[in-house]
Amino acid sequence: PDRYIQVGIAEQNMVGVAAGLAACGLVPVVNSFAAFAVCRALDQIRVSVCQTGLPVKVVGSYSGLAVSKGGSTHASVEDIAVMRALPGMTVIVPGDAEEAAQVTRMLPDIPGPVYLRLYRNAVPPVVPAGYRFRPGKAVLLRPGTDVAIVSTGTMTARALEAAGRLAGRGVGAAVLHVPTVKPLDEEAVVDVAARCRAVVTAEEHSVIGGLGAAVAECLGERRPMP
Repeated sequence: PDRYIQVGIAEQNMVGVAAGLAACGLVPVVNSFAAFAVCRALDQIRVSVCQTGLPVKVVGSYSGLAVSKGGSTHASVEDIAVMRALPGMTVIVPGDAEEAAQVTRMLPDIPGPVYLRLYRNAVPPVVPAGYRFRPGKAVLLRPGTDVAIVSTGTMTARALEAAGRLAGRGVGAAVLHVPTVKPLDEEAVVDVAARCRAVVTAEEHSVIGGLGAAVAECLGERRPMP
C-alpha cells in the first residue's frame, strides 16, 4: 500500500507524476480505463514519457468494446493505433489471463515505455501449457496452409474457434497470435503468410492503425499478397 498513489480521476496528472518518478530512477505503472489512460493523457505520454524514453508502464484496462454499457465515451478502439505511433513505445495485447499475468510480472524488465492493453471480460485460455511470453515474439497456435488468421488480444480465442469451424469445411486455417503489436514480429508474419494463400487479421480495434495495419505494412513491404 505504501507504493500505491491514488491521483483520482486525473489521468494527465497520473502520467505526469509517473514521469517524475521515472526520472528519479523508479519504474512506475499507471492504470486506468484504456480510453482515458491513452487519449486523455496523450500529451503527457507523448512528451513526458516517450520523447524522454522514460520507463513508464501504461496499463489500459476495460479496452475494446467490453464496456459497452458505458457508451462510446468509455469504448476504446483507437488506443493501439495511437500508442503504435509514439516513439519508443512497446505495445502488448495479451490473449488470455495466463499471458496477461506473465506480461505483468515482466513489465518492469521491458525497456522504455510500455502500453499493456487489458480487458474486463473473461476470455478462454489460448496459450499452450508451458508457454512463456517473449516480448516482440508471435506464437503459432495452429498450423494451416489455406489461410492465415493473424490475431491479438480477445480475438485470438475467436480466431481459434473460426479455424476449428473452417477445418470442418476442409479449409486449413493457421492461427498466429501476436501479443506484441509493436515491435511486430515481422519474421513470423512473413513466414505464416508464405505458407498460406491469404491472410486475415482479427482484433478488437479499428481497422485503422492497429494490428491489421501493422500486418499490411509488413506484407506490403516484404511479401505482397491477398
